[in-house]
Amino acid sequence: MRNLGFLKGAFTAMLVLIITFCFLSSCRSSESISSPEAFVKTWLEAWKSMDIDKMLSLTADSYKDEVQRFYGREFISYAKVDYQDLKTQVLNQTPQEATVQATFLAILESGSNPIFGGPSMVTKSSVKHTYKLVRENDKWLLKSILREPGT
Repeated sequence: MRNLGFLKGAFTAMLVLIITFCFLSSCRSSESISSPEAFVKTWLEAWKSMDIDKMLSLTADSYKDEVQRFYGREFISYAKVDYQDLKTQVLNQTPQEATVQATFLAILESGSNPIFGGPSMVTKSSVKHTYKLVRENDKWLLKSILREPGT
C-alpha cells in the first residue's frame, strides 16, 4: 500500500512538471527568435503574409517609418508576394548586433487590372538583402535592409 501512495505522488509530481513545462513553452513570445538566421526567416514569412503589423513588431523604432512606407506601397501594388530558395549567411554577429545576408527568388504577383481586365502579372527576380539587426530587450529587431539585385 505504501508503494502505491509513493507512485501516486511521483506520478502527480511528474504530471505537474509536464503541464508546467508545456504552459511555459506556449507562453513564450514568438518574438524571442533565437538566431539572426531565424529572424530573417520570420521576417520573410511576415512579408509573404503581407503582415505589416508583424513586420513592424520585428522592427526597431528608428526604422519603422521606412518599413511602413516601403512595404505599405509594395503591398498595395501586389496581390501576392512570395519567396523561394532562401540562403542566409551571418556576416558578423556580436551579442547586440548582427548582419545577415540573404539571397532568394522574390515572386511578386500583381492583381488583375480592374479597368482593362486581363490576367495578373508575375515577376520573379533574384535578390540579395543585407539585414542589419540589433538586439533589444532580449530579441532581435530589424535596424535596416540593403536591397540589391541577386546574381
